[in-house]
Formats: sequence, C-alpha cells, structure tokens
Amino acid sequence: LCSWASTAFFMADIVLGFSTGFVRKSVLVMRRMWVARNYICTWFLIDVVLTFPWEFVLVGEDRSLSSIVRLLLCLRMVRITKVSRLLSHVEELHVFNSYGARFAISFVKIILIFAFLCHWAACIWGL
Repeated sequence: LCSWASTAFFMADIVLGFSTGFVRKSVLVMRRMWVARNYICTWFLIDVVLTFPWEFVLVGEDRSLSSIVRLLLCLRMVRITKVSRLLSHVEELHVFNSYGARFAISFVKIILIFAFLCHWAACIWGL
C-alpha cells in the first residue's frame, strides 16, 4: 500500500512538473511551452525512471534483479534535491525577512539532509 501511495504521489508530481515554473537569470518563467520543454530536458526522464513501479515488474527469483530494484527504489531519494533547490529559490526571493522564518527554513534543510543521508545509508546497508 505504501509503495502504491508513493508511486501515485510521484506520478502526480510528474504531471505537476509540466505546470511548475522555473527561474532563469533571476526571472520566473511561467509560459507553458517553455516550462514543458525545460522539464522534459531536465527532470522528466529521471522522474519517469524513478517513479516507474519496477518492484512489481521485475519481481522474480533472480538475486541480481532484486538488487537492481532496491537500488532504483533508493534512487528515488534523488528527487529530494528538487526540494532543496526549491527552498534555495524561496530564500533568494527574500519573502521571509524575519529571523524566525529563516531559522525555520534552515532547520527544514538540515532535517531533509539528515533524512536523505540516513535513507542512503540504509539503502546501502540493505544491498
């Protein structure tokens, strides 16, 4: 159930990726055609490969395939880098001028980095 929920969440993220603007030379770009082209050229292939439910397709008794599936599942955490980039862009906008808000963003970054490292360590340990 958790795996299906995760897959559904990331599939929705792929759809939203075609509508999410990007920053180029300090300018927010929101034109659909440019946004779609940028997404296809940057994150689309990675998102599709990492979102595809490989664990259900490659299920078998072959030990090497099982390791590949687990590695692909661990690579889904690469998508966390998108969150880090988003937080960096939010900081650049200087929307949060208070000390408390900046502290909260820094704290969230530290927690995400720690979770990312723990997850990768667990993935490597499990291989």
